[in-house]
Amino acid sequence: MSFTDRVRRNDPLRILTADTLITDYIVKDGVIPELVARYQKDGKLLPDSKMQITRDEYEQFKKQIGDRYETKAPGGSSFNTSLTLRRALGDKVEVSFMGVLGEDEDSQRILSDLQKADIKLVPLSANDDQFAPRPEAATSFVVMYPDRRRAVASYPGTSKSYLRPTEVKENLVSDADVVFLQGSLWQKLDETFPVHNGHAEEHALGFADKLMKYRWSLGKELWFALPTQQNYGTIKRSHHDKAAHFRHVMAESNVILGNSEELARAYTNDNEYEEIARIIKERGITATDLKQDDTNPDPIARLVEQEKLTADEVRRYDFINHSVQAQTAFERMHQTLAKEPLLAAGKDDKHHGGAWKGSTNQVAFITCGKQGSVVITKDGTRHFPAAVIDKNDIKNTVGAGDTAFAGFLTGYIHKEPHADCAKMASELACAKLRHNGATLPDPKAVFHHHFPAFVPKLEAGGRGAAQAAGI
Repeated sequence: MSFTDRVRRNDPLRILTADTLITDYIVKDGVIPELVARYQKDGKLLPDSKMQITRDEYEQFKKQIGDRYETKAPGGSSFNTSLTLRRALGDKVEVSFMGVLGEDEDSQRILSDLQKADIKLVPLSANDDQFAPRPEAATSFVVMYPDRRRAVASYPGTSKSYLRPTEVKENLVSDADVVFLQGSLWQKLDETFPVHNGHAEEHALGFADKLMKYRWSLGKELWFALPTQQNYGTIKRSHHDKAAHFRHVMAESNVILGNSEELARAYTNDNEYEEIARIIKERGITATDLKQDDTNPDPIARLVEQEKLTADEVRRYDFINHSVQAQTAFERMHQTLAKEPLLAAGKDDKHHGGAWKGSTNQVAFITCGKQGSVVITKDGTRHFPAAVIDKNDIKNTVGAGDTAFAGFLTGYIHKEPHADCAKMASELACAKLRHNGATLPDPKAVFHHHFPAFVPKLEAGGRGAAQAAGI
């Protein structure tokens, strides 16, 4: 049964997603000043930066933080977005999560939260109590600075090594209506690039590849979140432009989610990106130097004045990594969707046959921070302002983007106009900013307050929801 058919009936929308399961410890920088100072001396743990830590470093973080964290909760983009959708839509969606947990305290906390939200943990081999050695879930220490920017130190654990291709079964994808994938999944698992047009040798498929293969052959909707890592260098098959492979996945996706920096990176070739990264490193340009705020309204102009960047480098830097000015990437995305419409999955495919059963109307939702968001379709690009929030009301920025994605998807599922979907995303993100956790406890309250006319559609179940949405 197709995506649209299920929305029309009394059946819930079934979403299959996969990711590493993570526990986020959110802590203020003043709690661990010595640890922060030591890493920052080496240019690490700076605001707006991410780093991976070893097992020994993980133990140091846990020991120094103790119980002085602001919050401790399950995290990860797939989890945050899926959990918010479940809280907003209730029984109208069913989420199956392909992830691995261990026996440690944090793993059991994640399992408890999954069960409370009625998110099904797919029974992978490593989740069996008899499986040995038991996997260890990932952990992220999110250090919050006084200006509300953050740095992330992540310990990958061992669970990602158990997300193996053999765990991906065709029936798992067959039972779903939508496959929701993070681009970062290929990077986390250090796999080859996604499979395109269904063509790939079975023995060469990685975990993420295999999900793509079955999604393609079975004609399932694909929601794709752009990879968060700026450098795609960890992915194999280096003889190809890595960003180009993610653009192929974007061409196959029904919904594309990301922020403007991620979008710009997807339209930057690897050699140019690595050149700019080298320049920034050699000249000692930090994330703080590049951050636009009230004290530094034009960081690029300041770097030119300081002769740390030339005019030519500024042109390329704006294209690659400037969160405010990603217009070039927006234009290229629009051209892609206009000239390369959703590929007909399975058509003339010697491996699979079959016909595409999903939507042919692609949409990309791109967040741009306080500048709002952009919705891109084959018909054009539209900008929408951000919801207003006093900066003194911001408690925590962790998970705001994932919450925005859930808001947009809530409207998308109900066939709402893209403008309304973007507004829903923005209001949910603002509500999340006022909350100290990584997810929004009651997204329904936001809809009741800001979108009362939408509430009957939100509350209606099955056929009622479809009729309210006019489909």
